[in-house]
Amino acid sequence: MAAQKVSESFNSSPRHPLTIVHTEASNGWGGQDIRVLHEAEWFRAQGHDIHLVTPPEGELFKRAVAAGFYPVPMGLNKKSRFGDFFRLRALFKKLKPDVVGTHSSIDSWVGLLAAKSTGVPCRLRYRHVSTPVKPNAANRWMYQVLATHIITTSNAVSRHLVEMLSVAPAQVTCVATGVEIPPVLPDRETARRALAAELGLPESVRFIGQISVLRTWKGHCDLISAFDQLAARRPELHLVLVGEGPYRWKVEQDRDAAVFRERIHLTGHRENPWPLFRAMDVCCLCSTGNEGIPQALIQAMLAGTPAVGTGVGGIPEIVRPGETGLLVPPAAPEKLAEAVGDLLDHPDRAEILAETAACRMRTGYSPDIMGNAVLAIVRKALDA
Repeated sequence: MAAQKVSESFNSSPRHPLTIVHTEASNGWGGQDIRVLHEAEWFRAQGHDIHLVTPPEGELFKRAVAAGFYPVPMGLNKKSRFGDFFRLRALFKKLKPDVVGTHSSIDSWVGLLAAKSTGVPCRLRYRHVSTPVKPNAANRWMYQVLATHIITTSNAVSRHLVEMLSVAPAQVTCVATGVEIPPVLPDRETARRALAAELGLPESVRFIGQISVLRTWKGHCDLISAFDQLAARRPELHLVLVGEGPYRWKVEQDRDAAVFRERIHLTGHRENPWPLFRAMDVCCLCSTGNEGIPQALIQAMLAGTPAVGTGVGGIPEIVRPGETGLLVPPAAPEKLAEAVGDLLDHPDRAEILAETAACRMRTGYSPDIMGNAVLAIVRKALDA
């Protein structure tokens, strides 16, 4: 009933275009950066005025330009933070934004301080990862005072902020990232054969894999270890690791030390991951921490690929054991091998899990659901 009343109050408020500024200090291109750009695109499509502030050498800046934005170049690093504060103040005085959304640590401090000091009415602190936040006075001040609302990417992240920083539950909302599914997905067999041909392999091979940035906490070493256990009795099975990142050297090192290294393939980053999801019999996300609700798992499920995840962060919120996939403890290669092997040995059961997961993702994790949830938070803040 409360949700219905809130919704009605939003619908009765004026629908003037909003001026929204997002700041992002990251130079990389992972789930967080993708979320920032896609959310900006959704709001722009609704007629709102969107501005992005981000380092000019970063991937977000380049991709924002390619998407038709005019991002504001700013260092947003430790050395430039004092100057950035005054530059952001000047920008906010000029634009008079209704909303400022901040995403990483440094840009959140300078962005929220500048926004509060210039009277921006809606100040959003996004928290994308489940990395613990130190419960000190400074962080409490940021989350309780500088930010008017906190948007997280999973309920696990929301609970942590409430419990550790004493943030009021009403001030925190989980808005998981919405994923746009292609109108037509590649045929599974066609995708598998195409990947086999690309890698110079026989048509009879089968694939399992992971699509993610190559970072320390993504668990690639555990997946490689699990694959060695599986590959011994499955000569047709190959492991595909899709993505780039700062941990590539270690992933390559682990791959080269594996018993079945010739059947482990690093493809690099792929702009269009859907054919790769469709080529896999099982998609894993073996993270050991830091996750919200990962976009890669949402994509895998939307692609109809059976999923195995680890019980960290927001992963258990979408991977429900025996319903939408299989869940294993982090850093447990033996359990991981057992779960993947179970899905490979029981394809009918795996297909049922995948179909259930795809249905839930389609009805709960679309860009419109994400955008409208954020818009509701903004409207409520501006109506207060």
